Amino acid sequence: MKLIVMPKEFGFGREYRISDTKDIRQIYKYGKILRAESFEIKYVKNGLSISRICFSVNRKLASAPKRNRAKRLLRELFRLNKKKIPCGYDFLIIFKKEIIGKTFKALEKEFLELLANEKFFKE
Repeated sequence: MKLIVMPKEFGFGREYRISDTKDIRQIYKYGKILRAESFEIKYVKNGLSISRICFSVNRKLASAPKRNRAKRLLRELFRLNKKKIPCGYDFLIIFKKEIIGKTFKALEKEFLELLANEKFFKE
């Protein structure tokens, strides 16, 4: 059996996750917002050479398996598109009820169109 090693550029290590409450509060307080049909993205500069991400999902949104699937899809979307995402930002993805049942391709299109928006790069 041959072991396939994933290139580091496609990894989603701990350094790409935001888990510190202080950082999350800073995004809520000072972050700018981008709105899409299925989710909202709050973002703030982080002063690092990488971008980091965290998710906010309301328990009333759907059952736990559906919420977890949505999180997995967006985490994978972030992992595969890291090169297209501007560096030096912290992102907080807030899910809306419209995300339930969406395919990976639909979410990817929505995510990349949102980030390509001119307003995002004007600061």
